[in-house]
Amino acid sequence: MTKDTKPRERPKKESRVVIVDGSGTGGAEEREGLCCASGEVLIEAIQHALTDRAHVVMVRVNDVIRDQLDMLIEAGICKSRSSAATFMIREGIKANERLFGSVEGTTKQIANLKRELQELIGDLPSADE
Repeated sequence: MTKDTKPRERPKKESRVVIVDGSGTGGAEEREGLCCASGEVLIEAIQHALTDRAHVVMVRVNDVIRDQLDMLIEAGICKSRSSAATFMIREGIKANERLFGSVEGTTKQIANLKRELQELIGDLPSADE
């Protein structure tokens, strides 16, 4: 890239989300808001990310990531670094669904091959016999 060229900027998209009330009356509420990788409005994505958090995972992050988590807190979007990290992890997984699907398929294949190998080894006489 030369001095005269600038990186291409992505056009900003206006987000419009239609929420169907589920009452069967056909009513819908239209809301403007930031959408996340999950396709949800930001507040709904955060609520889903924070539902049923039963496991503790400790993670080390660099200064940039810590500062970004803190920005979510300062903006009032999240209440703690833990909730901010949970939200960002969920959104990262949603944004990379295809990758996780591929990894899941591969790990299932590996588990099946290990099981088949164990069954094969289990049928062999041991060296002690």
